[in-house]
Amino acid sequence: MKSVNPVKMLAAFALALLVSSVTEGRIVNKCELKAQLDAAQFQQITVMEETITVNSLITRLVCKASSSAFNTSFVKNTTVHNKEMKPSQAPPQAASQVPPKASSSGAPPQAPSSRLPPQAPAGAPPKPHAHAPTKGPQGSGHETQPNTATKVVRHLYGVFQLSDQWACDSGMNPSLNVCNMTCSALTDDDITDDISCLKTLMNITKAKPKEIPTAVKKIVEMMMVKECHSVVSPNYFADCV
Repeated sequence: MKSVNPVKMLAAFALALLVSSVTEGRIVNKCELKAQLDAAQFQQITVMEETITVNSLITRLVCKASSSAFNTSFVKNTTVHNKEMKPSQAPPQAASQVPPKASSSGAPPQAPSSRLPPQAPAGAPPKPHAHAPTKGPQGSGHETQPNTATKVVRHLYGVFQLSDQWACDSGMNPSLNVCNMTCSALTDDDITDDISCLKTLMNITKAKPKEIPTAVKKIVEMMMVKECHSVVSPNYFADCV
């Protein structure tokens, strides 16, 4: 009985790993993707006062998937500029100053507080009032804070390019993780969880306005309005049987 060459065994094992890593994702065609979305039983949604029918919704989702070349393992990095505006704190309102009335004897009015500077001698020209500075001292909380902007690298996963900012958790950035899943689950050859995540996002629009997270609502609006808005379903799927 011949002994197995350990070098050949190692090479075969490495090849098996390589093949398995390559086959983790796959390329789907738009007709297959449409069929799976049809089977998922989406419902029409309303975004920015526009009612999007199920047919139009599926068309836009498939069109959006074309940005990933229909590759289920596609991952894209994108830089997002997060602007944070620090609200300026207005200085407290100054008490209205009413000039004291002159006495009947014509004597100059008495200063209301001993901390005020002494009155100038009679006949001397009045000193101009010093204007208060427009900015308070540093650290007083009265200064208007400038805008600050930070650059954050976000990652888009899978055939629908779902973001680790809101859809899934990549472990690299803070995330809303609306779909309650790891982002790696969006890059395998099974797109059922990708579609399930899409349904979760679409269903959020049906909640009461006060229950919809503002960030998620804006993401859905962006997906439905800015992406593939003008695609016509019959033409786009004309080659699908």
